[in-house]
Amino acid sequence: MNPLIDGLLKLQAIDRKLIRVKNRIERNPKALAAARAEIERRQAVLDAQLADIKSKEVVMGVKESELKEHESRIEKLKQQQYSRGIKNKEFQALSHEIQGEKANSSFIQDEILKEMEQVEGQKAEADELQNDVTAAQEKFKEEEAKVESELVDLREQLGGLQERRDAAAVGIDGEIISRYERIMHAKEDAALSEVVNTVCQGCYMSLTPQMILNLRSSSELVMCPTCSRMLYLAS
Repeated sequence: MNPLIDGLLKLQAIDRKLIRVKNRIERNPKALAAARAEIERRQAVLDAQLADIKSKEVVMGVKESELKEHESRIEKLKQQQYSRGIKNKEFQALSHEIQGEKANSSFIQDEILKEMEQVEGQKAEADELQNDVTAAQEKFKEEEAKVESELVDLREQLGGLQERRDAAAVGIDGEIISRYERIMHAKEDAALSEVVNTVCQGCYMSLTPQMILNLRSSSELVMCPTCSRMLYLAS
């Protein structure tokens, strides 16, 4: 095999490993960010639920105060009914007023009971949400620790691979390295492509007999006219 192609293939093998390691280094924090965002979303739902519960409890407190006022009025009206010297007409008027106060009290009591039932249901949901958030936070901490440990290992791998790459690039012309890197960046998978049975394995297009002849006889680089990868013949 052409020594230049052999050197570029070794470089490409290292670069592929570098790409995989770099992708994992980038992917891990993104996964953590997604998990953190999900926890924040659940916490926001929980906070909204708790805020709604608090708002309902405030409303219930106001209604309970109103209920006490109506009950107090009823007691005062009853006292007036049985005071000395009250006439029958006044007694009937007070009875009518008492019935109105009782109706108002009953209506408020029903509203309070409905609010209480809703609040009890919401509190049960809030407890479940809190458990979910707590469990998610604990899981996140475990994943975070795992990711941090993995990142340390990946960065060590990255450093070692970079040293191997630098060594592999020694002796290869700088212009060829630049061309190789441009192709590698554009294709993301490989800058070199093997030719099998006159077909480029990078784009699966057939090559002309003249190109095959050039590959066999020339020490210069031959580029695929379709995918622009550097070509080499199968051993």
